[in-house]
This record gives sequence, structure tokens and C-alpha cells, in this order.
Amino acid sequence: MGLAALVLLLFRQAVFFGGVFFQRDVQLMWYTQVETFVRAVAEGAWPVWDPFLAFGQPLWADANVQLGYPPTWLNLLVRPWTYYAAFVIVHFVGGALGVYALGRRLTLSPTAAWVAGAAWATSGPIVSSAPMWNQLAGAAWLPWAVLAAETALETGRPVHAVAWGATLAAPALAGSPEGALTAALVGIALGVARLVSAPDAALRQRVLKRSSLAGLMAVGLSAAQWLPTLEAARQSARATLPAEARTYWSVHPLLLVQTVLPLLVDTQGLRPDRAALLSDAREPFFASLYLGLATSALVLAAWAGPPRRRRRFLSLAMAAAILVALGRHTPAYELAVGLLPPLRALRYPAKTMALAALAWALLAGMGLYTWREGRLTGRRFRLRVVGPVTVLALLAGVAVLALAGDPDRWGALVLAGPAPGLSFADLLAPTKRRLLTALGAAVAVLVVAALGDRIESRARMAVLALCAVGDPFLAHQGLNPTAPAALYTYRPPTLDLIRGGGDGRIYAYDYFFAGRSQGYLERPAPYAVARAPTGWPVRAAQALAMRQYLFPPTPGPWGREGSYDLDVSGLGSPHVARLVAALHAAESTPAWLRLLRIGAVSHVVALHEAGLDGLEPVGTVAGLFPEPIRVFRVPDPLPRTYAVGSARAIDAETALRSLLDPAFEPEREVLLDGGPSVAAEPSFAGASRVAARQADRVQLDADLSADGYVVLVDAWDPGWRAWVDERPSAVLRANLAFRAVAVGAGRHLIDMRYRPATLPWGLAISLLAVAAGAAVLAGSARPSG
Repeated sequence: MGLAALVLLLFRQAVFFGGVFFQRDVQLMWYTQVETFVRAVAEGAWPVWDPFLAFGQPLWADANVQLGYPPTWLNLLVRPWTYYAAFVIVHFVGGALGVYALGRRLTLSPTAAWVAGAAWATSGPIVSSAPMWNQLAGAAWLPWAVLAAETALETGRPVHAVAWGATLAAPALAGSPEGALTAALVGIALGVARLVSAPDAALRQRVLKRSSLAGLMAVGLSAAQWLPTLEAARQSARATLPAEARTYWSVHPLLLVQTVLPLLVDTQGLRPDRAALLSDAREPFFASLYLGLATSALVLAAWAGPPRRRRRFLSLAMAAAILVALGRHTPAYELAVGLLPPLRALRYPAKTMALAALAWALLAGMGLYTWREGRLTGRRFRLRVVGPVTVLALLAGVAVLALAGDPDRWGALVLAGPAPGLSFADLLAPTKRRLLTALGAAVAVLVVAALGDRIESRARMAVLALCAVGDPFLAHQGLNPTAPAALYTYRPPTLDLIRGGGDGRIYAYDYFFAGRSQGYLERPAPYAVARAPTGWPVRAAQALAMRQYLFPPTPGPWGREGSYDLDVSGLGSPHVARLVAALHAAESTPAWLRLLRIGAVSHVVALHEAGLDGLEPVGTVAGLFPEPIRVFRVPDPLPRTYAVGSARAIDAETALRSLLDPAFEPEREVLLDGGPSVAAEPSFAGASRVAARQADRVQLDADLSADGYVVLVDAWDPGWRAWVDERPSAVLRANLAFRAVAVGAGRHLIDMRYRPATLPWGLAISLLAVAAGAAVLAGSARPSG
């Protein structure tokens, strides 16, 4: 109950006051994807394709959508923002209870295990995971996976091996392959340790059998997700992630000081050169790495007392996690990738800080024993605990004095200039308060150490628990601000200006690309707001402004589809990615407008006018940005579907050049990847229209005067199947990235359905694994004899 109360208090705005989570990709990606899923199921379609991001891309195969994770289906019953709040609370409480249970398994007392669970729940990497649903799920399942591994390896019972496999499958189903891999590696390390220490061959054989069973169960239970994900990844940019993409969001070594000193600074407020140095000019992956200054006194004490079970293992795991999190800043990450090639398909080394937070919390629980037993006056304790904590407290005190004494000097060294009406002292005030809190907690711990046995054991434990948990708890207040629920029910007035676009696509100009914001808006942060609705926090107002701007894929819940959008998941078509890159490269040239027309883009949304020659102004919306939101009409875009009589067989490299060639007439000819080149009859005429559309299906009504091709300006994917008048027909890749079907003369009904080949197999394997696990469970429950 205490851990649940702590979590509810940590997220009280969302639990008790009606606030909704929105930060990072929650309001941009998650909300739209969940609404896409709900809409698909409501209309009787398989939720396998997302038509709203870019020109469409796989939905189920994107593990971040969590369609293989059973809780996600509760979105069919409750509103998305209500579900998300419950998701956060349940996973925080569940993860904390997992740490508690693991602590008890490692022979910690109930109090020490509670402190470990609370230290985990209030640590920076975990609190920062609240707006990263897949990362949070992976972190929450990690302690349960370690506990299951410990139990299965110790008891050797098949039912425990099945439970171990289930805890490995859960993060994979929840979209955290890194979490599943981390848990698997920890389990393997525990298994190797058990093999090395096994006294006989029979025990070693049992360890191998139970580990193999757990692995098979993990692979089987998660097959419904990893099989379609692997299928999509092999055909996407994920298959060949460059090193710079894999190592993006590596923790800079300077940021490690944040683990013990609460120097939390929003990177949007940093000087551009400092933001580029510390986090690639983006917000850090984890908004906080702070694990607790006072908590460090417990962690250090774990090594000042008598040996405890898994102390060395946890310390090595924490060190390894931090080394890998440093990513490109040390050779450790590339060494890990060399040893485990599948890591090449995973991104962001900073994610391993979740393992560091778990190890830190358990070591803190172990260290509580040393403090409880009153061994606070020995030389070993002074050198290993009191000395380092004193140094850290002095550093915190010096930082407080520096910020209070000359905020302008220190602020100018790190921060961008303050907004009108604010000073550097105002910007640094939250950091100063956090440092003062940490300093106070550290001083209290040092006083307890100085008084030693003169303080009764229970009182000593109470003070230490309060300091160790209260310090990071207070430091992370406001780390996850909430917004009014109106953020998700608000209908952007910008939609009214594109109402006449039919089924044309939208292109919202993306200022995140290098040089765009400074060049067109004359500021480094493109989506900074100039005003906010009454009662809205600034960050919530920013989220609202992004929705007003129709930043992709936010128009999805309103039924409007994007076009040349950034592929955030990396699972989209590489051919679409080439088109997006070509569009950015063609800015301020006639080819830019040409690509918009070929992509059936009816409207462009932007904050600037320069360089948008050829577009027709439609109107403006007074949003929350300094500039009005401008809507432009694209003249004469291609319809969403159309018929042509000519085809040219061409490879991908030549196709892009031909698309940009003014001599190419997309209204008359289609560029095909393979197949014969065909010239149209001079009198050719044809038309096509969308007769019906569902998430996984498009029906076209086409009428051609002669043999030809019907083109649909939606992304091509090998999972698409076509039937022309109920006869199977190949879906061809057209104009580099879109779809086409060959049809004969006359009127035809073309039915396209998205059917990823591996999804039925994955579902079948997962169901078989569930049945096998249930059989093992039933067998274990049956009385022996």
C-alpha cells in the first residue's frame, strides 16, 4: 500500500485533478495510433495498417503501438487519456512491487525492500519514462524478469521457467525489445553464474533445461509481435541502421554528474552549443538521470557492510549499464554491438539507464542493513560512505552558493537568454531548490552517521528512508506536467481551411530539420509558443499549438492523412523515405511543387511564406506560435487514385530522377518497379475513384477505355494484396513508392487488402505457447501421487 500511495502522490495531477499526460510522443504519436487502432476495430477491420502517418505504414508491426500487449485493448472501452493515466500508475506500482519482491528474494527485510521499491519508482530514469509508454513497460517488467530468473534457476520447477519466459515476453509485446534483451542478458548472466557454481552435472543439466524452456516460452509468447515486426524491419531502414542513428541519445559523460546531483535543465533553455554538446540539440532521452544524493549513502553502505547476496552482481550490472548508456562516447557500446549483432537494429544507448536504476535501488536496500546495524563509526564506513557523501554535499553546497551569488554569470555560461520579464535567477531557481533539498537530505544523513548508536535503530531507519526517497521524489516534481483533457478533444480550426481537399493529403512543413527554423523563423526552437490559454502550463500550450499546426500525425483522429512525414519508428517504406529526402532537397525549386503534386498533396501548412512560390494561399489561423498558421493549396495535385495507359519499367535509382524530370507526365504514365514497358493508345481514357476504405482495405472503382494501370497514391508494401473483379492480381510498386494494379479495358472493382504474411503465424505460435504454458501450470497444480 505504501508504494502505491507513493506513486499516486507522484502523479497526483493525473490521478486526482483531471490532468492528462501529453509530453514527447504521447500526444503526437501514441494518441493518433491508438485512435487508429480503435477506429479499425470499430469498423470491423484488422488493425494492421496506419494510413495517417506519411503515405501509410504498418501499424501492428510497429511494436510501439503495443497491439500484442493485452492491456492495449482496453482502449476499446475507455478514453485514451484515461487509459494512459491508468497505464502509467499500474506499471509504476507493478514495477515497484517487483523491486520489492526481488528484494525480499535477495533476503532484504520488508523495510529495506520497500525502500528499494520506492527508490526505483522515484529515480530519474524511471520517472522520465512516464511519457514513453514502451520504455516504461520494459522498465516495469525488468525486476519481475530478474525475480523469475532467480526463482526458476533456484527451484528448477518447470512452472517457474514458464513464468520466467512470460516476463521476458511481456516487454517485447509492450514494444520494448531493449527491455526484453536487457532482462534476457541479466537472466543469462545469472544462469552462467549458477552453472559455474553447480556442484554436479545433474544440477547443470537442470539449469540448462529450465533456461531453454524459459527462452522457448519467451520466443513463443511474443511471436505475435516480433514476427510481423521483423518482417517489416527487414524491408525498412531498420535493417541497416547507421551508427549515428543507433547511437543517437547516448548519455554524455558530463551528464553522469546528474545521477548524484539534481542539475536538471530543460534543454530547450540551454544555449544551442551546450544543447548540441550534451544531447544532440534535442531533449535528452531521459529528462532526469538523478538517482538521489541521500540515496547514494545507502548504495555506498552496501559495500561498507558484510557481504550480501548478489551485491557484486548488481554492482557489475550497474557499471555495465552505465558504460553502454554512454554509447558513442566510449568503446563499450560498439563492443557490445560486436558481440551481439542484433543490437544493430536497436536504437538509443541511454535506455540501459533503466537497468542502472534497478541495480541502484536494490543496492540502496542492501545498504540500509549497514545503517541499521549501527556500524557507523569504523574507518571502513567513514572512507566508503561518510567521505564520499560529504564531498557530494559540499559540491551541492558550492553549486547553491554559486547560483545564488552570481546567477547571471553561471546562467549565461549554460542557458540561452531569458525571455522578456525573466532573469537568469528565475531560470535557475528550480535547480537551486532541488540542490537545496538534496543538500538538506545529505546533511541529515551525515548527522545520523555522526550520532550513530545514539539514535534508536527505528528512528535511524525512518530518517534514512525519508531522505533517500524524499530527495528524488521532490526533485522530480513537475518532471511530467499534465494538460487539461481539452488537449485531446479540441478540434483545430486549421482543419476548416482544408475542408475542400477531398481525400487529398496534407503536408505540414517540418522545422525540426537542420537550418529550417533559424532560416525561416529566425529562432532555434521552432515550436516555442508566444502565448498560452489561461491555466495551461507552457509545455501543454506547446502541445496544443502542435495540434493546431496539424503536425503529423495529429490530424489522424480527424480522418486527415499525411504525406512527406518523418518516419519516427523507422519501420516505414525506405522508398517513401527517399521521397521525403528528395522533397527536402528540392526546396525552393520547381521539383518541390512537383513532388507535392505527385504525392496527391492538396494542402500545405506552414509558418512562413518565403520559398513557397506556386502555392495558393487559403487562409491563416491565429495559433499560439508567434506567427500565424498559414494554409496553402497545392495547384492541380494528382487525385488519390487515377488510371494511366502507359508504363515504364525502371529501377529505384532511375525512378527518382524520372519523377523529378519535367518531361515525365504522371497523369499519363506510371513508373513501375519491374514489369513490361507499355505505350498507351492515343485515345486512351480512364478514371478511378475510391469506392470504400477501411484501415486494412481499399476498394477502387475504375473504368478504362483500354488496358492500363490504376494507380493509388498510398505507400506500397509487400503485405498488400489485390483482387480485380475477385481475381488475384499483383500490387506493383509505382512511382518509386506507391501502388498500381494492371487492369484490362472496361469497368472493374479493385479490392486491395493489407495482409502481412507473418502475423497469422505469429498469433498461432503465441496461442500455442499460451496453451503450453497453461498445461505446465495445470500440471504443477495437480497433487502429486
